[in-house]
Amino acid sequence: MWKDFLSLFLRDNCPLCQRPCDGTLCGDCDRTLLTYAFRDPFVYWREELPLFVWGRYEGKLKQAIARLKYDSQPAIGTHLGVAMGRAWNQSHPLPKLALCALIPVPLHPHRLAARGYNQAQLLGAGFSEVTGIPILPAGLVRQRDTVALYGLNLVQRQTAMKEVFEPGKDLKRLSRDVSILLVDDIYTTGTTVKEAATVLKNAGFKLSGVVALSTGKRSN
Repeated sequence: MWKDFLSLFLRDNCPLCQRPCDGTLCGDCDRTLLTYAFRDPFVYWREELPLFVWGRYEGKLKQAIARLKYDSQPAIGTHLGVAMGRAWNQSHPLPKLALCALIPVPLHPHRLAARGYNQAQLLGAGFSEVTGIPILPAGLVRQRDTVALYGLNLVQRQTAMKEVFEPGKDLKRLSRDVSILLVDDIYTTGTTVKEAATVLKNAGFKLSGVVALSTGKRSN
């Protein structure tokens, strides 16, 4: 009885609602997050740049991403990556997973040092755990920092992202037979992943698609 009473004070709090919970998130917040998931995460897969996206960038999911990126809550990233992987497994369009690898969109070293982790890499790690697709954390390198893209128009975004990425050590030793899935947290205009896709293409690799946690785009 005393142990049960003591456990109430030793439990962690949910980073989204601050109520005690046994896992990364409490059950209520976990269930609420699912309401932001797209019924068909492959709704944008047939576009020029195939896009798998888990949910809508709003409400509780937007809050979770903010906590992940700015409040030192890395466990949220892996947790949501697992959710992404489960959705992928339900109807993924790539049958030969052994010939596919995940590359997270990288942070600049200065931003990585300040944050302590790359949220795209955490999402990819959770996704990899469920799908079995290997992740290459050093597939791409961000060779210069950029201003925040939020608030910039499309031309300004493209200018800011020009020649930002270069091949990393994991990509340099990878067989050209392996196709690539890029992983990122938020898909807005696609400027970032398109620039990364250009680097991959110039290095002789095929980009199979983009795996994103969220987007402001609306599915039908």
